[in-house]
Amino acid sequence: MEQNKDNPPQLPQLPTSSPRFKGIWDFLLIIKDRWLWGLLVAIPTCIIFAYKQFNVDKTYTISTNFFFERSKNLLNLSPVEIQDFSKMVLAQHVKRLQSKEFRQQIVTSLTVEEKDTLLRPYEKLNAEKTTRVPNINELIKYSVSMPSLDQSTVPVINITAVSLHEGNGCRIIANKILEEYPKHISSRKQKIETGAVAKLRDQLDQMSKEEKVLEEELEDFRRQNNIVSFETEREFLVRSMQSIKDNITDSKITKLHIQTVLLQIFRAKQEDKNLVFIEEVADFRNVQLYRDRIVELKRTLTKLADRYLEKHPKIISLKAEILEANSLLDAEVEASIRVLEQKIVTINQREKEYQKELALVHSNIQKLDLLEIDYRVISREVQAKTSLRDAMLKRIIDIETLIEIEDEAPLKQG
Repeated sequence: MEQNKDNPPQLPQLPTSSPRFKGIWDFLLIIKDRWLWGLLVAIPTCIIFAYKQFNVDKTYTISTNFFFERSKNLLNLSPVEIQDFSKMVLAQHVKRLQSKEFRQQIVTSLTVEEKDTLLRPYEKLNAEKTTRVPNINELIKYSVSMPSLDQSTVPVINITAVSLHEGNGCRIIANKILEEYPKHISSRKQKIETGAVAKLRDQLDQMSKEEKVLEEELEDFRRQNNIVSFETEREFLVRSMQSIKDNITDSKITKLHIQTVLLQIFRAKQEDKNLVFIEEVADFRNVQLYRDRIVELKRTLTKLADRYLEKHPKIISLKAEILEANSLLDAEVEASIRVLEQKIVTINQREKEYQKELALVHSNIQKLDLLEIDYRVISREVQAKTSLRDAMLKRIIDIETLIEIEDEAPLKQG
C-alpha cells in the first residue's frame, strides 16, 4: 500500500490528430451547415445593390482635342504675344478652357434648340419623378487634360465632354467647345493687341509732345544766340579769320618794303646821294614836277648865260627860281620821308587792331564750338525721340496689320 501511494497509476494518453488541408468537400460541408445565414445576408445585399445600379444615371462622354499649328509669317512682323509650344502656354490654355469666363461663353452661345436638347431628359424626369431641373450652367460638364509634352509630336489638349441620360448633350458641349474656344482666344488676343495699340498710341502722343517741346527749345536756342546755321556761322568766322590773317600778312609785307626804302634813304643821305633817284621819293606828290621845273630852269639859264653876264637881271632871276625850286624839292623829299615813317606807325597800329580782331574771331569760334555742343545735346535728344516715335509708329502699324490678317487662332480641331 505504501508503494501505491508513492507511485500513483498513470492515465492512458489519447492520440493527438495533426492539422490537415481542408478540401472541397470540407467547404461543401461548411456551406451545408451555414447556407441559411448566408442567404439571409446575401438577399438584402443583392436587392440594395440592384436598386442602386438601376437608379444610377446613364453617363455619356465624347472626347475631342485641339492641336497647335504655328501660323506662317507671311510678313516680317512680330506679334504682340509670342505663342510657343511650352508647357506654360499649354497650361494657360487648359486654365482658360476650364475658366468660368469660357463656360459662360459656351452658355451664351447655345441656341434655344440646343438648350432644349440639354434640358429635355431632366424635364422628362421632373414630370415622372418630380426631379429638380438643373440650370444650363450646371449641365456644361467637361474635363480638360494635357498629355506629356513631347517635342517629337504636335502639342495636343484633350477635352472630354460629359452628359447624363442622353448622348446629344455631350455632343453639343464638345461641338461648342471646338467652336467657341478659338473665338475666345482670338477675342482675348484682339483685346490684348487693341490695348497694346491704345497704350502705344498714348505713348506716341506723349513722345510727339516731348519732341515738339525739344524742337521749340532748339529754335529758341538758335534765336537767342542769333545762329541760323552752325555750318554757315563757322564758315563766316573762318573766312573772317583768313581775311584778317591776309591783311596782317599784307601789312607786314608793306611795312617791310617801307622799311627797306627808309634804309635806302638813310644810306643815300650818308653817302650824300640825290634822294630823288629813289622810286618812292620820286613818285611822291610834286617831286617830279619840281625836278622837271629845275631841269627846265637850268636849261634856260644855260642858254641865257651865252648872251648875258652873270649880273644880268634875268640870270639873277633864273638862279633865284632854281634855288626856290630846289628848296621846294628838298621839302617834298623830306615830306616823303615823313610820310613813309608815318606809314610805318600806321601799319603798326593796324597790325595791333588786326590782332585784336583775330583774337575776337578766335574767341567767337570757341564760343560757337561750346554752343554747338549744347545744341547737339538737345538735337540728339530730338533725334532719339524722333527715332523712338518712328519705331513706335511702325510697331503700331505692324500690330494693326496683324490684327487685319491674323483671323485664325493657332489651335486646330483634332
